[in-house]
Amino acid sequence: MTIYVLNGLNGKADVVQSFRSVIWNVQYWDRNDFVLIVPGTPANIAMLKPGVLLVRDVDIVSDTEFHNVMQIRNVKYSYDVEEGWLYEVSGKGLKDILRQRIVWSQTNLSGAIETGIRSVITQNVISPAVSARKIPNFILAAPAGITTKFEVQLFADNIAEWLTEIGKTYGIGWDVYIKGGKYVFSLQAGTDR
Repeated sequence: MTIYVLNGLNGKADVVQSFRSVIWNVQYWDRNDFVLIVPGTPANIAMLKPGVLLVRDVDIVSDTEFHNVMQIRNVKYSYDVEEGWLYEVSGKGLKDILRQRIVWSQTNLSGAIETGIRSVITQNVISPAVSARKIPNFILAAPAGITTKFEVQLFADNIAEWLTEIGKTYGIGWDVYIKGGKYVFSLQAGTDR
């Protein structure tokens, strides 16, 4: 496995030359997280700072599309007698961006679940009434065609937590990935086997 450092939303910038261990936890309806332990070299410390985006080679669809991207939030130094200085970075996936937003005004949803979710994302993330609440470069993927019905009332609900609850209740996965320099929100329905 190869892990790349992204240049923001604009593609690969560097590669993590070696690592001691990696946990890349990808969730269907919940938020993703990771832990990466690398040698504590000056180059790694300079490259792997909070805010930096990482992606595995298996999650690169094209030069402009990256799935299961993780953002470094925490760093920790440690010393191991056998390994020497180690640098541990950890953080969350791009789904965590939606944890920064709540449903701003009372919202009553009834009908197709996909239409309702897309409406909540549009009104609170893409084109909110208060422009300061907009997340730049955030768009919706093409509709997935999920027709399951629901009815819900929202007010001040955290969007990421609400999506996790809805996902678990109705078996719907959600994701935020990078494509063409944008954050893309998508839904997917699993296959009932």
